[in-house]
Formats: sequence, C-alpha cells, structure tokens
Amino acid sequence: SRTGPAELGGSIGYGPGQDGVDADPADGGFDDGGFDDGFDDGFDDGDFDDPGFDEGVDDSDFDDAVDDADYLNGKIPIDEKWQQRLTDRARALNFSVAFQRDTRDNQIKPSRGSFLRLAGLYAVQVGGQAARVVDGDLEGRYYLPVGGHLVWAQAVHLVATASLREDRALPQPYWKEFGGEGSVRGVKRDGIQALGGGRAGLNVRSELRTSVRQYGLVLFWDRAGVWHRSSEVSLADMVDGYGVGVRYDLGIPFRLDVGWSNGFEERSVYFSIGQAF
Repeated sequence: SRTGPAELGGSIGYGPGQDGVDADPADGGFDDGGFDDGFDDGFDDGDFDDPGFDEGVDDSDFDDAVDDADYLNGKIPIDEKWQQRLTDRARALNFSVAFQRDTRDNQIKPSRGSFLRLAGLYAVQVGGQAARVVDGDLEGRYYLPVGGHLVWAQAVHLVATASLREDRALPQPYWKEFGGEGSVRGVKRDGIQALGGGRAGLNVRSELRTSVRQYGLVLFWDRAGVWHRSSEVSLADMVDGYGVGVRYDLGIPFRLDVGWSNGFEERSVYFSIGQAF
C-alpha cells in the first residue's frame, strides 16, 4: 500500500525488480524519479493509442451482425434469410389421386365450356418433424360467350391442408400461398401468406375478353386469401389484383398483362402464351 509513506520513512518497494520510492520528507518525498518511471511503465497513455487495442473492439465486428430490420417494433419480417433458416429439411412420400372433367373448346384459348378438377394428397414425411399430411385441391373454370366478340371467363380455386397429428406442426412445403401470374396478377409471387403457415386458401379470377381478328383485349380482376385455419376465412381479408392485357393471335395467342394492386402503388408486367386460364 502507498498510503501514508511520509510517516513511515525509508524506502518502500512497490514491485519486484523495480526502483524504490524515497518517501523521506527531508529528501523531497515523492519527488524521486523512480516513482514516475514505474508509473509510466505500467500506465503509459501510449498503450491506449496502440492499434492493437482498437482491433480488439473494432466497430465493424458489430456492424456485420446488425440486421437492417427493426425488431423493436415487435414484428419480424419473413424475408429470404429467415425462410432459409426456418425451412424444414426432410423427405416425404406423397400419394395423390385426381379427378378431372374438361369440356373446353380449346385448352390454350378457350371461349366456351368448363373445366373441373378435384385432387387429394396424403403425405408421410420421414425425418424433420415426421408428420402426416392430407391435402385437398378443388378448381373450377367456366367460359361464357357474350355476344359475338365477348367472352366472360371465371375461375375459382379452393385449397386446404392439415396435419393428422395435432402435436406436430404442418411442414412448410405444404403451406398454402398465392400471388403472381398464376393466381393474383399485380402481387409478387407467393406474396399472399398466413402467419404460421397457410392451411386454407381461396383464389377467384375473372376476365372479360374481346377479340377482333387476331387482336384481343382483356380486363381482369384477381382475388386471393390465405388463412392459418379454416375458421378464420374471411372474404374481407382477400387481396385484390386488377389490370388490362392485350393478345396477339398467331395460331397461339401471345399474352401481355399489366397488373396493379394496393391502389395502383404496385405494378407487375407479365408476358406469356395462351390465355391466363
């Protein structure tokens, strides 16, 4: 201890192999340079300026770990990074059966008739959550000529799935999603989802088509909704997509559709062949 060295007198050693401190008041007390040398060696301010000190607490180490998302608001955005982390990897055996009835006059550019498809699936997942899943799919399309150049086309698609074991979550590959060219134009692909995985879904598509020679014009309105449970189904929760499309028929119609959603704030363009459905 260095407390009260002036009263003790003599030399006080403050470390092995280090100079003593002359504490005699007659000799100037602590004016001896040995104390200063020892103090500087142990607590030299230059030690904090050494680059090695900064490397240990480099701010860039923390920057790499910081996500752009703000998790303090209580919401976690399900982006591609999170989907990869949450994806359940496993093998599954799928057994399916389907019934189909088709009376359309043309499968690529129908103008009359109907299409009905009913499918069921039973899946056994091996590994991961080892779940058993049943899946149902019902789709109907109807085409009604209105006058000489108009066709009203209507499509309805119902999907439902469930896990046979209540203590096991539904595996992610069987979650229901809508959005994009095949369901709701104007919405990003698979952009309509349900928190915790969609188990029930409804997709309704309507088109008014007109054609003169090889040229055609289409007005469309698509709607879809996905819910975590069938008891939560509500038409008010469905997402809308709407737009206009042009057709150019060279034996097979080329299709260009422009779709909007969310009050014309989001827009998507699609190019393909054949009618949308």
